[in-house]
Formats: sequence, C-alpha cells, structure tokens
Amino acid sequence: MASTVCPDPVPTRMGEMRSPDQPRVAVVGAGRAGLAVALGLSSGPGACDVTLVCRSADRRAQIQRHTLPETLTIIQTPSQAQTLADIVAFATADRDLTKAATQWENSRAASDRQVWLHLSGAASPEVLRSGSVAAAVGSCHPLAAIPDPLVAARNTGDLVAAATAPLDGAFFALAGDDSALPHAHWLATALGGSPHVVPLGRRMAYHGAAAVVANDLVALLAIGERLCAQCELPSAVARPALVHLARTALDAVTAASLAPGASLADGLTGAVGRGDAATLTGHLEALSGGGRDVHRQLSMILLELVMDVGGLSQEQATHVRRALDSRD
Repeated sequence: MASTVCPDPVPTRMGEMRSPDQPRVAVVGAGRAGLAVALGLSSGPGACDVTLVCRSADRRAQIQRHTLPETLTIIQTPSQAQTLADIVAFATADRDLTKAATQWENSRAASDRQVWLHLSGAASPEVLRSGSVAAAVGSCHPLAAIPDPLVAARNTGDLVAAATAPLDGAFFALAGDDSALPHAHWLATALGGSPHVVPLGRRMAYHGAAAVVANDLVALLAIGERLCAQCELPSAVARPALVHLARTALDAVTAASLAPGASLADGLTGAVGRGDAATLTGHLEALSGGGRDVHRQLSMILLELVMDVGGLSQEQATHVRRALDSRD
C-alpha cells in the first residue's frame, strides 16, 4: 500500500527536490470541498504536490484567474502520470463516488500502491473499492460548512485564504482500511484539522448531527425571514440582520459553553432562558404552520437544557411548558 513517506527525494515538475515526508495527492473533483482541499494541501509551509482534476473548462478558467500555489496542477482528465500520486481524494457527490473511482481506474491513473479516500460523511469507503486495483480505501470528512471558494473570494480576491479558512480547526471523521487510516489522519492534519475515527455503523448519526446543525440553521433563518416580512422588513434588510444575529449567537455559545463542565445553555439568550412564558406565547401566535411546530419543539429542548443546569425555578418552568403546550 502507499506510504506518506517516500524513500528518496523525488524531482518535482519545477526541477526541485521534493521532501521525502510529503505525499503526492490527486484530488478528483473541483467543487467546494475538492477545491478547498486542493488549495489547502498545496499552500502553506507544509505544501505538497497536488493535482486537481477539474472536468469543467469554465470552472478551470475561473480558478486559474486567481493566484495559485506553484505546487498545484489543474488537469481536465487523469492519465498515467497520476500513478505517481500516493493519495487520491475523491471529492464528488456521494452518488458519483463509485463512478469517479471507476473512471480513475479506467484512465490508467490507478496504482495498487495508492490510498483512495473520499470526503463524504455518510458514504462507506467501500463505494471506492475496485475489483482490479488493490488500493486501500477510506474516508476523511471535514465537519465544516464549506462555501464555494470562488464565491467566498469575491470580496478579498484571496482564493487560498477563502478556501482554507473553513477547514482550519475542523473536526475530521475518519474511517476505512487500517492501512488507509494513517493517510486519512495525515490529510486531516495537513489541512489544520482534528482527526477522529467514527465507526461506520455510527456514521448516519454523525452525519445527522452535521445536517441538523448546518442545514437546519438555513431553515431557521428562512422562518425568521418570513416573520420579518410580517413587520414589513424587506429580505435585503432582514437577511443580513438575521445572519449577523446567528453569527453573534454562535459566538455567545462559543464563549460561554466550551469550557470543561459548561453547558450549551450557558450561552443561551432569549425567552426560554429567562422563563418568559408570555413572550413565548406571542412568538407562537406570530408563527404559522410548520414554523410554529419547529419553534415549539426546539423550545422544549432548550427548556430541558436550562432545567438541567438549574436555570429556572419549577414555577417558571411550569409556565413555560404551559405556553409551549398550548395549541390555541
């Protein structure tokens, strides 16, 4: 199997000598995650040689308008030259992973000594398993919301900074063959992340946590925007205001609840934390349909958190429950 340690320095395409402890990496797919990973690995003091496979001519052109690391090469299709890659990171949609691995194999870019990793949080590494190539397989999923680096860089023009910021400090969930895990660990660490093995049988619970926190937040913002529309605030005003509120709320939770022994409730603001049943009743009256049900259920969970740390008296909690249970 491939090793992240090369026995001898190898000349790079620039004619320089490559450090023996830096693997060559091929990233298949130049979408959000693929571009972010490729730029992260090919930049900074620990940069290694990265080949990014980008089939879209338009996206390649957009990427190449920016200043890119010298150790990054962008190609349209893989060829036998990519057999030199030690790690192949597949950064496609889950439904396309098997197809991408098959295309890699059929392009003659595959080698038995490679380690194939995908960046999915839900898919099994087995979707990469080849019938004719003995590559070890694994997964290395960053628990981060990664915007399209090309979009994120519009204000600053710094594509590398925009791409790498979400990965720095991120949790990475690893799984796969024993011989693939060290390479997945290296990949996560090289991107500034914190690698942890998550058992395959528990991946859906892990991925569900990611979906609730990242995706459901967007639904909550949409509910908030509809409420703002009731008070005649246009979306152009309400949306940035609500996003700012979400960001500062997260900052408050971060500041108050990440210390040992702290609770998420320690960073909570609002009616439930104060035991303000009257305000909760008003919120529920303003909401309609699914939004009302969502707010009621989430407020019940918040009440449990607050009660666990003794944040309300029994009398206050009773009033809050009555307000949340009311169907009028």
